[in-house]
Order: sequence, then C-alpha cells, then structure tokens
Amino acid sequence: MNASGISLCMIVKNEEKRINSCLLSIAGCVDELIVVDTGSTDATVALAKHAGAVVYEFEFKDSIADARNFALSKARFEWILVLDADERLAARDFPRIRACANDTEHDGFIFFQRHYVNDPDVENWRPNDHTYTEAEGYSGYFDVEVVRMFRNRPFIRYKGHVHELVEESLKSRPKRHSSVPIHHYGLAHGRITSKEKNQQYLELLLKDLNDNPDSFKTRYLLGRQYYQLEKYDDAITHLKKAVSLNAKDASAFNSLGMACIHINRFDDAIDYLTQATILSPLYEEPFFSLGVAYLKKGALRQALDAVRTFLEINPRGVKGLNLIGYIYLQQDLLGMAEQYFRKALSIHPLYALARGNLIKILVAKKDYASARNEAKLLIETNPDAKNWLTSLIPEE
Repeated sequence: MNASGISLCMIVKNEEKRINSCLLSIAGCVDELIVVDTGSTDATVALAKHAGAVVYEFEFKDSIADARNFALSKARFEWILVLDADERLAARDFPRIRACANDTEHDGFIFFQRHYVNDPDVENWRPNDHTYTEAEGYSGYFDVEVVRMFRNRPFIRYKGHVHELVEESLKSRPKRHSSVPIHHYGLAHGRITSKEKNQQYLELLLKDLNDNPDSFKTRYLLGRQYYQLEKYDDAITHLKKAVSLNAKDASAFNSLGMACIHINRFDDAIDYLTQATILSPLYEEPFFSLGVAYLKKGALRQALDAVRTFLEINPRGVKGLNLIGYIYLQQDLLGMAEQYFRKALSIHPLYALARGNLIKILVAKKDYASARNEAKLLIETNPDAKNWLTSLIPEE
C-alpha cells in the first residue's frame, strides 16, 4: 500500500449531470478514482468510466453507510478521500490535501463542507467573500465540519442508515483540522431539502433509532428531521430526549428552542435558547432565535439586545440586520428601520425579506416612486410578490 497515496471513494446514483465535472476536478490530486453505483438508470456509469474511474455496482437497500463502506473496501491506497457528485475541491487546495497524505501523526482530517445557498435565513449563513472562484454565482454559504479524509483501515467505517458519519470509528484516534473547504452545490437551488427527501431521511433515521434508542446523534437528527417536516411536537419530543442524553450540546438546545417558537411556547423557547448561549457564547444562532422569541412575546428591548449580540458575533449577518430593522418598524422608528434594511441589502442585494420591509417603509413615508423602483427589483427575483406589491403601493 502506497504510504502517501490517496483513493477517492464515491457513491452515486443518477448523477450524469454532475459526475464528470466532479471527477475531473479532483483527478489531479488523487491516485485512484473509485465510484460505487447504487442503481443508476442514466449515463452515470459510462461517464465515470470515461473519466478514469473504476466503477463497482452495489445493490442499495436501506443503509447509505453500507454503500460507503463497500466503496472503502475497494480502496488500494493509504488514504481515503470521500466526495459526493455535487461537491468539488479547488485545485489551489491540492497541495494542502497532499500534505495531509504525508502526515504521520494523525488518522483523520476534518474538512469544511461549504454548502452554497442563496437563502440568508439559513443557520450560520455567511455572505460570499469571493476568495474562491468555485463560489462565484452564489450569494453565500454555511460551513459544517466533517471528516472526509482518513487512513485506509478496516476499523474506520461509516455508521448510520442516513446522515452517515465516519467520526464515531475515529473517536479515539488522532485527528486534525485541514482548513480545506469542500464546495457543495446540492443545496444551492432550494430551501435545504425537499419534504419528500426529508420523509425518506426520517424513515431511515427511525431504523437507526430502533437499533439504538439511546443515541444522542439519532435523537438529535430525528428532531431536526421532524422540524424540517414542520412536525414540531414530534421534533420537541426527540430533541428533549437528545438534551437529556447530552446536556452540553448547544445545537440541540437551539433546535429545541426554535421548535418551541413555532408552536408559540415562547417562555420554553427562551429557557432553551438561553441555555444554548450559556453553553456556547460564540454560537450566534441562539441569540437570533432569542430575538425572535422575545419579539413574539412583545418584549422588544430584550429582542433588540439578543439580536445585537448576534451581530457582534456575525456583523454581516443580514437576517439579524433585517430583524433589528423590523423591531424598529414595530415601534414606528422608520428612519432607524430603513437604515438596517438598507444595510442588509448592501450585503445581500437579493434578500427579498429585507427589500419587502424596505418597501413598507417607503410606502409609509409616501415615497411611492422609490417604492415602485424597489418593487421592480423584488419582482425580478420573486415574481410571486407582484400581487402583494400591487395591493401595497398605490397606482401612479
């Protein structure tokens, strides 16, 4: 086994639109391309072979981890790098990846999975800083830490029917942050995940729960999945179990608080979100959610304080700027509200919520000409807003 060689391992199904560009983007960095196909009916297999990959067939049943591990079993080199077809690595990062392969002290490397999304209301969203050409065309992203490169060892394997991770088998092994981003485009054209796919994930997670009912990870992911499906009572049930299993996880408390907001349990939400801020004072999301909870209660001063803390952590957090503007709007402080809406739009010009709020300000000020100009910009990217704007802005 080559001591510094890298095997790329992928699982795919019906990825003919993305497989070629993914494999070509990484071919110059790795020593072999392994693609496991789980039942494609399009040209995925032919394209993968044409790009130089060794392709294996695998009958997918109900476990993504099993498919991943089958791919790992085919790797011939010392290091394994895992990508999906909707992901890319930048050529400028190849030297850093190869440097990881020369490491003699660690068994795994943590990458940033950089999810490109155009919706600034997503958790931990950051505006595009244009440091990577791979980011062009997207307004922003959020990062998630994930182990994607590790030694080729039989004991390092994925677990989980869905949201599969290799981290558990590396729990006691030495790992290091690589600071390399994996550019992920699968979420760029929609709100995170469709309800249909969330339902599929839910069914697989319930199988994980049956295998291990006292798993914090499974309870947490189930809570998040129910939240995505807007089944907030079920989300709360599993998230409460999650925090009982791990009372130090700020993300679980934040998710629990957010679910409570949706069913108008604002006092409970404030308690859970406050606990999240205590556990992780630099975790911005609970402060934003606290602002929402206090606003819903009518406690505007506390709402402002919470969102200002959010902005201290993330000064370019446009949803925080928009929320402060909205709080000022509720107090008829139109000038201050307008400043915050315009600042949000200066960072993210396509932020529909902030532009809609700005139009309300302009109408309230009877500046109808400016309101119509802003409305044209909003309709360009959000045609469905036309009826609402027609009823809001008087005709010329």
